[in-house]
Amino acid sequence: TGVGLTGAYINKPEGGTFEGGRIPNPPTKPSLVRVDTTIDFNWGGDSPLEGVVDKDHFVTQWTGQVEAPVSGMYTFYTNTRDFSWLWVNGEQLIKLYGSGKNGWASGSIYLQENTRYNIRLEYRAWTYAAYAHLYWSHSDIIKQIIPKCFLYPDTGSIVSTKPSVEPKISITARGNQLVRLYSINGRCITEKRVDQTVLINHLFDTDKKLRSLSKGMYIIHIEKTGAIKH
Repeated sequence: TGVGLTGAYINKPEGGTFEGGRIPNPPTKPSLVRVDTTIDFNWGGDSPLEGVVDKDHFVTQWTGQVEAPVSGMYTFYTNTRDFSWLWVNGEQLIKLYGSGKNGWASGSIYLQENTRYNIRLEYRAWTYAAYAHLYWSHSDIIKQIIPKCFLYPDTGSIVSTKPSVEPKISITARGNQLVRLYSINGRCITEKRVDQTVLINHLFDTDKKLRSLSKGMYIIHIEKTGAIKH
């Protein structure tokens, strides 16, 4: 089952530009690379990760694969502010271009049942009310945010791309929260229940299961009352 798409968050280069709204010039390493379970974000005036990604003028590139549960024509929709581009199986379905431009864009493609296709969504936040949402629909599927179970991360880019800033992430619990550590292929390695603020990178320090783990990218799920965050 899927776990989400790889999200690479890139800040605007100091003194640089984004060519065509998309590509940093000069080229810039991502400040943050993570697996986003779904593309369903309302950042508003906030940063995707405070102190790591800028509030304005950043680019996010989500890559990986999407799996079709049934065969047929699928319509993909983006609901974004500013710039967005979407490719599925190498075919560009959406191009929304323009600072301050809000709203929906869509494109359709035929997908085969139980087949995975490469998908890439690029989003550029300009200023103010940043948001990005990715939906799909089919004759048998109502219009909905694409569920994480049909999304698979780009493992190649996760392994090869490192954040230029190491984030220090804390979990703030209001009641019990279950924190699970997964391998990149979705296997649960271990879990912890917390009821206070704790740094993620300290949470599993004493766990014997982690002593034999190799360096790499792992997925952390934070679950509370049925809601999953990352």
